[in-house]
Amino acid sequence: MSSSSRLTAVVFVSAVICLFGLPVQGALYSGGGTEADPYIISTAAEMNDIGNNPNDFGSYFLLTADIDLGAYTGTSFNIIGPNSTTPFTGVFDGNGHTVSNLTINIPGLVYVGLFGFISENSELRNLRLENVNIEGSHSVGGLVGNVYSGRVYDCSVSGTVTGQSLVGGLIGNAWDCEITRSSSDCIVTSTEYGAGGMIGAFSGILRECYSLSEVSGPNGVGGFIGIAMRSDIRDCYAEGIVSGIGWGIGGLIGVCTEVGPITIYNCYSSVQITGDPNDAGGLIGGIEFNIPTYTTGCFWDIDVSGQTESAGGIGKSTEQM
Repeated sequence: MSSSSRLTAVVFVSAVICLFGLPVQGALYSGGGTEADPYIISTAAEMNDIGNNPNDFGSYFLLTADIDLGAYTGTSFNIIGPNSTTPFTGVFDGNGHTVSNLTINIPGLVYVGLFGFISENSELRNLRLENVNIEGSHSVGGLVGNVYSGRVYDCSVSGTVTGQSLVGGLIGNAWDCEITRSSSDCIVTSTEYGAGGMIGAFSGILRECYSLSEVSGPNGVGGFIGIAMRSDIRDCYAEGIVSGIGWGIGGLIGVCTEVGPITIYNCYSSVQITGDPNDAGGLIGGIEFNIPTYTTGCFWDIDVSGQTESAGGIGKSTEQM
């Protein structure tokens, strides 16, 4: 082949590459990403690879094995749906399996968890997280940092979750969402406000959930929810330890605020509480802006909490509980 012919061939190949693009390596996981044919996740590498493929964030995923993510530390795990611009909007079904030893330590990052930000039509279900070690700044949770109009069913988290504000064992910040039959058994720490054993700040519907967490922070600290807004909460409870040094320290909910009404049915707390008696409550630490807050069939353990007052509910002795 002459030099001119070789040059022509190179130019032609270059033009084709520019027109159609270089071949893109596919995702590590298999499947079609539909409800009938979901993407199958069975290894730690496949779990981590979801975050590398934002075009799949609106798809269906099915976990088919227990996964140990202990090899990913610090900043090495790819958070799924890292922000509000590229949220996860699909369905992740844990299928009753366990994901263990997830570590994410990024103190300056917003939306930190296995999932960073999940949005409309998203659903996380049937998933257990064990021994997580999560650290971020705002909207930090073991399972997901921020939920906007999403759904979480039958999920649980154990481990340690730390952040500045809106920090929860399961979810950091949840707005207009639905959470059912889920739980948290975590050490939760906030350095600013909004720390909850299960959820840092919440608005939406909660059913049959509980927290067994140890929670600490300056303000808006609750054994179950740190800051509650417009909500319907039923058949939930908190046990554990809560400590705070500022306003809104409560066994179940730290503070009810801003948007109402807030209705709470058949819930209780049996939580050891440390805080200023003027800013703490056995069930609810405080209510701001006269937000309508209604409690029916709700109690707290006076003996365990050391609190005789609450912004809602009825105090009972351990024997009466």
